[in-house]
Amino acid sequence: MDFITPFAKAVGYVLEMNFSARPQWGKPAAHTEYPLAVGRGVVARVGITGAVEGVMAVGLHEKTAMGIATAYGGARGVSHVNDEVRSLLREFINMASGNAIARLAEQGLVCDITTPEVITGHSLAIHCAPPARTAALPFSLNSEELILFLTLRRAVPDAPLAWRVF
Repeated sequence: MDFITPFAKAVGYVLEMNFSARPQWGKPAAHTEYPLAVGRGVVARVGITGAVEGVMAVGLHEKTAMGIATAYGGARGVSHVNDEVRSLLREFINMASGNAIARLAEQGLVCDITTPEVITGHSLAIHCAPPARTAALPFSLNSEELILFLTLRRAVPDAPLAWRVF
């Protein structure tokens, strides 16, 4: 079953609603070796629970995060990722993941989301328990580069996913 398309469509929908611009998707890549370097200074992430479990995350540069927060929620004059920017990015990932789980429910997969969070740092990486696979879907929005990371699978007892920041 395709778990990626509902999330990609949801991210596209939320971005189009708020920015009147359609994301341009790049070539997706599958990763099975961890830690997987995120390569961005900001990650907005949310956990997925229920029939499908895992993590949805968007990696972006600090400048892009501030631009999205300005366009999305009116954050003006920000020079770094502050609490207001984090709050607006959490709202973005919350809306996108909520839309995605609604799409999964249409396929008969009932899911829920955890509390969104935003992580900043220079060496962010994804760590997952085997046999996890992470799909990385790069996309651009108004010439800004972002990556949608999805580590998802059907729910399996006692197989938790873990993220760590170095």
